[in-house]
Amino acid sequence: MGPEKIIEEIENSLTGDSEKDMQFLTEQKEKYKNHRYSKEIIRACGRLLYKCVPEETKKNLDKLISDEALSYESTIKKVRALQHEGKYDEALVPMEALVKKVEEMNWFKDDSVSEYHCFNEFFEEVLFREYEKPTKTIRNPGFPLDTVYFQYGSLLIDAKRFKDAEKALITALRWNPANADIALERAEACKLQGNLEAFFKHSIEAFKYAFRPKYLARCFRNVGYYFSDKEMWQEATNCYTLSLQFDKDSDVAFSEIFYIQEKSGKDARQFVDSEFAQKTCKKYGFPFGPDENILSLAYSYGKHFIKEGDNEGAKYCLRIVYDLTNDESIAKQIEELSTK
Repeated sequence: MGPEKIIEEIENSLTGDSEKDMQFLTEQKEKYKNHRYSKEIIRACGRLLYKCVPEETKKNLDKLISDEALSYESTIKKVRALQHEGKYDEALVPMEALVKKVEEMNWFKDDSVSEYHCFNEFFEEVLFREYEKPTKTIRNPGFPLDTVYFQYGSLLIDAKRFKDAEKALITALRWNPANADIALERAEACKLQGNLEAFFKHSIEAFKYAFRPKYLARCFRNVGYYFSDKEMWQEATNCYTLSLQFDKDSDVAFSEIFYIQEKSGKDARQFVDSEFAQKTCKKYGFPFGPDENILSLAYSYGKHFIKEGDNEGAKYCLRIVYDLTNDESIAKQIEELSTK
């Protein structure tokens, strides 16, 4: 018998009497402690026990979790301030203490019925479900574990510990696989280790999660850098030109285009060719602009929320489409929703 069936039987045996149910669930935890699926069953009993405890106890438990999460955020804020000041060694002391604490805690291991992820916003989870098709129940650990490892990786990059940085960022992606910012930082760690092929590969992979213009612009700058390093001047220039459509004030893109002009001895405008750019994108497997899946999903969810009467949800999704396309018809829909 699989864990789902056992858990279902336990749940169906509950009477609604909190005191009796708590005793029963405690007995079930003991009964199944050596079972093949003990982890899944005991976790499920724990969740059911939480529902049985008095409201005051729930509030106390919730406060403990909230306070712990806030302490994580406080440490990260302190680390960021030190990092901004260039005090990398000093920043690593509290950062590594926090990482050690998280790893010793080791509470949130996936099992056969649940997997744990920290999505920071609704559309990250939408994309994760679309691409990964998870069959398990997705649960949020309640702690910003993706942020912890993302900050750790970012700090290690500044401290020039690039291999360790990549390892930390891979862990951050395990907690939040749908965050383009983390994916692009992981690509950067590869670049700084001199592994340009991995840098290129991970940058292309990030396109499918780049639903904010700044991340899409960075994806194009990354592939532009790869082509520039290969002295593929036309491919590079077109990628940097595409990036400027989504981050028009990027000093990085402008300086790279100027570098291409100096190295090639040609006016970069000679390289700009929309048809050539589209062929380049197709050849190397990245989109010519926003990923079509992102636009389609965001628009579909926006329409779904309109039907459900959830105007805020609809505006959130439609803004994703508008920010990536500047489509005036989408802007009009958002404006209409705002007046309701």
